[in-house]
Amino acid sequence: MGLFFIYSLKVAFCLIAFYLVFKLLLSKDTFHTFNRWVLLLVMVVSILLPWLKVTTAEPTAIAEGMISLESIIASAEVVNDDTQEGLSAIQLLFIIYIIGIAVFFLREVVSVVRLYRLIRRGTPLTAEQAGVSQHGVRVVVMKNEIAPFSWFRHVVLSEKDFRENPREILTHELAHIRLGHSWDVAVCNLLIIFQWWNPAAWLLKRELQNVHEFEADEAVINRGVDAKQYQLLLIRKSVGERLFSMANNLNHQSLKKRITMMTTKKSSPWQKAKVLVALPMAALAVVAFANPDVERVAEQVETESQAVVEKAKADVAGVETAAEQQTAEKQEVADEQAKTVSVKGVVVQKEDGNPIVGVAVTVRGTKIGAVTDVDGKFHIDNVPVGSWIDVFMIDCEIGSLQVTEQNASNLHFVIAYDGPSSSKSPGSDAFDVVEEMPVYPGGMPAMMDFFYKNMKYPKEAFDAKQEGRVIAQFVVEKDGSITDAHIVKSVSPALDAEALRIVNAMPNWTPGRQNGKPVRVKYTVPISFKLTGGETNKAKDDNVNTDNTVNNKAVKETIEKDLALKVKNLLLVVDGKEVPESEIDKYFSPEKIQSITVIKDKAKVKAIYGNAANGKQGAIEITMKK
Repeated sequence: MGLFFIYSLKVAFCLIAFYLVFKLLLSKDTFHTFNRWVLLLVMVVSILLPWLKVTTAEPTAIAEGMISLESIIASAEVVNDDTQEGLSAIQLLFIIYIIGIAVFFLREVVSVVRLYRLIRRGTPLTAEQAGVSQHGVRVVVMKNEIAPFSWFRHVVLSEKDFRENPREILTHELAHIRLGHSWDVAVCNLLIIFQWWNPAAWLLKRELQNVHEFEADEAVINRGVDAKQYQLLLIRKSVGERLFSMANNLNHQSLKKRITMMTTKKSSPWQKAKVLVALPMAALAVVAFANPDVERVAEQVETESQAVVEKAKADVAGVETAAEQQTAEKQEVADEQAKTVSVKGVVVQKEDGNPIVGVAVTVRGTKIGAVTDVDGKFHIDNVPVGSWIDVFMIDCEIGSLQVTEQNASNLHFVIAYDGPSSSKSPGSDAFDVVEEMPVYPGGMPAMMDFFYKNMKYPKEAFDAKQEGRVIAQFVVEKDGSITDAHIVKSVSPALDAEALRIVNAMPNWTPGRQNGKPVRVKYTVPISFKLTGGETNKAKDDNVNTDNTVNNKAVKETIEKDLALKVKNLLLVVDGKEVPESEIDKYFSPEKIQSITVIKDKAKVKAIYGNAANGKQGAIEITMKK
């Protein structure tokens, strides 16, 4: 990057020298095509000359001038001392130079984007509509007022200009396209990006655009357009403004020069020989660049500017290193959290330290867990480090501990327990906990499904909006039958009675075993009664059953309000047959209804009724009295 900075300085010197030659000797001549190629050659030579290498021992006058120029930029001899604080003059200039390159690059990008968007908004015309014969040209007409311009294969003009002066304007802009002037402007803009601070670069672009206009004006006159009428058109359009640095515009600011050039006598071809004056200028520039003193100053500037680049790289590397370190730390934490261990522990009573049997031990937020054995011990595999272990049992307080690699093999819970400390209930031969606990046929999901299908919400509880969780306790006998059912936690007499009815109606269980023999085991189950939202009588479904004593108004309130559904969005099924929604009121008669089921799960309704459930939020299933 430092070498590029020096290279830019040498290119700037060449551009200044050659621009002065062109301005003094060739700018007023009428051989426009020749002048155009001279200007393009000046840019190319200025870019290439600094790469030529020759040696010289004695400084020349031009070399001394170059030394003075670069010495001014260097401000003074700078010692490359690590103890120096802040930025040197060279480094500050280099930073400003790089910022300028970025700004002017963005300027060109914005210009191209604006041109593209403008062209997209216009109305494109065919060659026949526009009256042009030039192949591949696209004429775009804009509704709003805009100064005519061309950009590569596009000509843009307003509807007014297209109606009033289509021949003169299109001839002028087509000349720009035919001669490839947009490419010249693009080259100038690229040069200006890294020579933005050099006035010669901007002046060369202006001279080249003047030549473009001279060539286009000449093409218009040669096509038979009246010169005076054309000049009047230019004057009328002179109030326009060029908005895009990438485009060639009819309303160029050098209007006086253009009109003067149209009336100027053609220059003699021999005047072209004046360009040869540039040859000794090029030779002197090469010699100046090769001078040892110039090279020393150049090396100094290169060193200072390269130091800025290296510092920036070091800063970026430091940021990347910090980011990598932070990422590594996060990964380390993630790896630590991803570690799993086998958790072992014991749950004992706070009062006497005796083990508690049958305590549920779970990993918080997961379905992983275990139950304490007769010694109060538990064992859970594949537990992530950092997880929380919770213990819970009816009549016990809740306890929690966080798992670490150090305590994983010896978690010790000490909790208060109001229940019996032995595995057998005092005064009874029924056990609280045994080695093999009794099991409902099909497991807990099957038991909850049994509760749902057989539960009938008592009318008095339904009307009184009573709900809650009733806890019932019973004994599973040695043959699996249910006895001694009673309520441990009551909600209301009606709900308590319904809970006992369901418990006593359960089929025989698989009995519990102790030492391989069937024994009587006490069992406790919660039965939820819920009227509004979420769960209704069953944790995994959204259904509610009511008995035949429910009146019409209560049913509608449950469906529309308590269950937050609207009847018109439900599929109506009566005795297994689909019924039109318009007939729903016919079936809300208390004396005819046996039971009602509301299903809110769309997927379940779809699975049961297929296409008939399309667009429905749920279903109402009504069973009528026979």
